[in-house]
Amino acid sequence: MNKNFFQPVRMESQFVDTKLQTVFFIDDSEKAEIFDGAVVTLGDFAAEDVYSASYTRAAGTTKTILDLNTREAGYCAAATDAGIGVIDLATVATADGMGNTYRLGGKTIGLTAEAGVPVRFRKLVVDDVFVIGEDNTETLTVDKWAVPGTDGKWDAAGTEPQSGLYCKVIDKYNVTQGVNADVIAYRLVVVNA
Repeated sequence: MNKNFFQPVRMESQFVDTKLQTVFFIDDSEKAEIFDGAVVTLGDFAAEDVYSASYTRAAGTTKTILDLNTREAGYCAAATDAGIGVIDLATVATADGMGNTYRLGGKTIGLTAEAGVPVRFRKLVVDDVFVIGEDNTETLTVDKWAVPGTDGKWDAAGTEPQSGLYCKVIDKYNVTQGVNADVIAYRLVVVNA
């Protein structure tokens, strides 16, 4: 069972519009599936596919038209990347059966977005507090540190990093998915960004 999830507690992106972006997740230069709570780096403006495909100039050459409302995001190369943030999916899980697609509105853990679907990106700043699921990281330790990994997950750091974006692990607890409190959650605070 996928136990990825993200929940803002008190973040600047909840109050400052420029810290909240719409992005397409890009991996290997292609739009790709992404999981809730992935830690990523904000990239360039995305191409507006419809207008780019239909805009032609002399001799049939095309021009890329940028979508100024949507950016690209990809996995972090290092904790010192500029523009590190978290994917916060605002979606409803679905299931297929008997020729129908059903929306499962109560599911908030284990969400993923298909390739090419625009998703919400929250830029991380100092003092942001948020919660991640156990599959968004390796095992973290309370009162220790977490740094962005290159796979969209948080890596543990036993000593306080001296540069780049990093968080302190405030606490660890179980949350309920359905009737069982079977998902471990970590509450983090951004110490340096």
